[in-house]
Amino acid sequence: MAIAKPSNAVPFLTAPPCQSSKLAGAETGFDPLYLSEFIDLKWAREAELKHGRICMLAAPGYFFQEFFQLPGFPGYSPNGIEAVSSVSPEALAQVGDEVASRLFTSIVNHASAAFSEG
Repeated sequence: MAIAKPSNAVPFLTAPPCQSSKLAGAETGFDPLYLSEFIDLKWAREAELKHGRICMLAAPGYFFQEFFQLPGFPGYSPNGIEAVSSVSPEALAQVGDEVASRLFTSIVNHASAAFSEG
């Protein structure tokens, strides 16, 4: 069974709409999830650039905190094991309870919205 218009990148799939968009790089046709059918390709490219720039700013910040500390935080340790063991068990339980309750609330809200729609 032949495909009417195969994708350039994935020949066993039909060509996504982005393949004919005349944007640079889109002619390869790599869109196996067919996201370009319901998401504007120009918007997706702009979002990717913005997120990439934020990540480029975050990467040096990750290393910066290893070598410098803010005044007023004398007990900081970059070692994750020491950081967890320095917190009291009561505080860890409180954080765990808060996360569990928020997760349960979001699941209930999602389920009730799904049932009320249809």
